[in-house]
Amino acid sequence: MRRARVEIWHECKDIDLAIWVSDLTRLRELKRVVSDTSNLWQSIAHAEHLPSIPHHQVDVFIMEPGRDPYRGNLCHYGQCPKGKPECAVAGCDA
Repeated sequence: MRRARVEIWHECKDIDLAIWVSDLTRLRELKRVVSDTSNLWQSIAHAEHLPSIPHHQVDVFIMEPGRDPYRGNLCHYGQCPKGKPECAVAGCDA
């Protein structure tokens, strides 16, 4: 919004989502939904001259009900494994 010369207190640079799931077998579907939603928002933002957030700036934290709920982040890469350090997480085949 600074480009529009609108006074703001804070300009967000990304989106953080925490999603609680009890079944981790459908993470590929979740990844597709996040991607499709990001693409839809990009189209709307462009048409309406609104701020946009690139897909790689949407962080999805996977949580599971229980004592230690954090399971990891939803991957941004198009193939699995991509060969990145993040791909070395045990049990990751999303």
